[in-house]
Amino acid sequence: MLANKGPMKLFLPFVRTPLNLLKYATERSPAAPVLKEFREAMQKGGMARDQAVARVSMGSGLAALATAWALDGRLSGSGPTDPREREALRNTGWQPFSVKVGDRWYSYQRIDPFARILSTAADFATFGEYMTDEERQNIGTSLALAIARNVSTMPTLDPAASAFEALSDPDRYLGRYAKNLAASAAVPNIVTQTNSALDPYMRETDTLMDTIKSRVPGLSDEIPPRMNLWGDPIERGNAAGPDILSPVWVSEERKDPVMNEVRRLDVRLSKPDRIIGRQRMSADQYARFVYMAGRPAKDMIGRMMGEEGWSRMPDGARRITIRRIVETFREQAKRQLLLAEPDLMAAYEDQRARRRSGER
Repeated sequence: MLANKGPMKLFLPFVRTPLNLLKYATERSPAAPVLKEFREAMQKGGMARDQAVARVSMGSGLAALATAWALDGRLSGSGPTDPREREALRNTGWQPFSVKVGDRWYSYQRIDPFARILSTAADFATFGEYMTDEERQNIGTSLALAIARNVSTMPTLDPAASAFEALSDPDRYLGRYAKNLAASAAVPNIVTQTNSALDPYMRETDTLMDTIKSRVPGLSDEIPPRMNLWGDPIERGNAAGPDILSPVWVSEERKDPVMNEVRRLDVRLSKPDRIIGRQRMSADQYARFVYMAGRPAKDMIGRMMGEEGWSRMPDGARRITIRRIVETFREQAKRQLLLAEPDLMAAYEDQRARRRSGER
C-alpha cells in the first residue's frame, strides 16, 4: 500500500524489476530457504519440491564454478569499495562484473538474472580472502555480505540509488544529481547512447552545459577527457559487437609496468584535490593540472623501476618513493597552474593571507 502512495511511486519502477531478478537468482542459490515460495514447495512435495531442488542445484553448481573462477582471478564482482584501490585496479584493465578470457575482461552485468549468481559468488570469494578462519567457516556471514553488496551495486538500481544518495547527503551529491537529471531531460537517451558509441573517452564535466555537451555527438569533443591520476584519458570501454546494441563491454588488460607495480604494492593514491584557495577549478583547469602532475610522475617512477637499485629496494621503501614522487610533481604542477591562471593565484594568495592572520 505504501509503495503506491506519494513519493514512493517515483522509486517503484527502479526497484521492482531488479528485486524480481534478485529473487530469481536467490531461488537458484544456497540461500533459497529464506524464500517463502521455496519453503512452501518443499512442504508440498512432489513435482513442486523436485523443481525447487533442481533450481537450487543448477544455481549452486554455477555459483561453485564462479567462485573457483573468482579465486583464480578470472571473474570479478563489484570490486573494492575504496576509490583509491578501485582506480589502481581499473588502471590495469580490470573492470567489475566481468569474466577474464585471455587478456580481456568481458562484462556480464547485463545478462541478468544469471549475472546475480556470478557476481554474488565473486563477491563471496573476495570477502573470504579478508576473513579469519573462524569467520570463513561461517558461510552465512560471507554470503549475506556478498548479497548485500550486490544489491547495492545493481546497475538496474543506479537511478534510485543516485536519488537516495542525493537526498541523504544534499551538500555533497545534490548538485551532481540535479545536473545529471537536467541533462537526461535535455538529451534523449538514443542520442546519449550514440555518443557513447562514437566518443571513446569519459568527459570531465563541471557545469550543466558541460554535462549536456558530454552526451551529444560532435559536442562532447569540446569537453576535456576525464583522466586517471597519471594523466591518461579514461576510456569508456569497447563493446563486443555493435556498440549501441551490445550488452557486453570489453576491457583489455594493460601491460603497464608502473600501474601494475603500484597495484602490487597496494599504494593507494587518489587524484589531486580540485580546490585551490577555496576556489574550484574548471573542468579544463583540472584536466591540465592532472596531466601536468601525473605524466612526469609516472615517467619518473618508470625510469627508477628500470634502474638496478629498484630490484634491491624493499617494498616499504618502494611505496615511500612512489608517494614522494607523486607529491613532488603535484606541487610542481600546482605552481605552474597558478602562474598560468590569475584567478586561481588570487584565490590561493587570499587563502594564505587568511591563514597568516589566523582566519580560516
